[in-house]
Amino acid sequence: MEEQKVEAPQNTVVAPSEKVPVGMIILMVWLGWSALSSLFAARGPQLFGPFMLNGLGSLLQSLVLGGLATAAVYGIYYKKIWTWKYIIGYEILKFFLGLTSVTFMFLDKEDKYINFVMEAQKARMNTELTVTMDTMIPFMKYMMLAAIVFAAVIGLIVCIYVYKKRKFFAKA
Repeated sequence: MEEQKVEAPQNTVVAPSEKVPVGMIILMVWLGWSALSSLFAARGPQLFGPFMLNGLGSLLQSLVLGGLATAAVYGIYYKKIWTWKYIIGYEILKFFLGLTSVTFMFLDKEDKYINFVMEAQKARMNTELTVTMDTMIPFMKYMMLAAIVFAAVIGLIVCIYVYKKRKFFAKA
């Protein structure tokens, strides 16, 4: 009897050995959005601890934070072993950057940062703002505080999730 050769079709798709958890996909989208948001934030003034950044400084800060988020997405996508530690470090860094910025903003009795942001917004819009600074300053401070609390909660959830799923990165 003759042996028959069986050839595999040329365009077969091999299923991955393990599906990517939905949480990791959500995390990649979240970090990707963070990277894109960093680029959009480069256009305006930013607070970096006690320093008010605009122009090149703002652009550099945005590029660095966007690059860090992009590296995290890369690590998740390729299941790099260092990724879970990196993401936890990244979230801690973001928390402390936000905390120092909000702290300095609340300690700033002259409201230099708020005025800095408002002047930049007026210049960008080419109009006079119709609200008074007396009503806008407390509102902006508490909105920044709410944003850092929200970011801290999300960061904590991300850290717990990544730590629990750290074995996902060892399977590459």
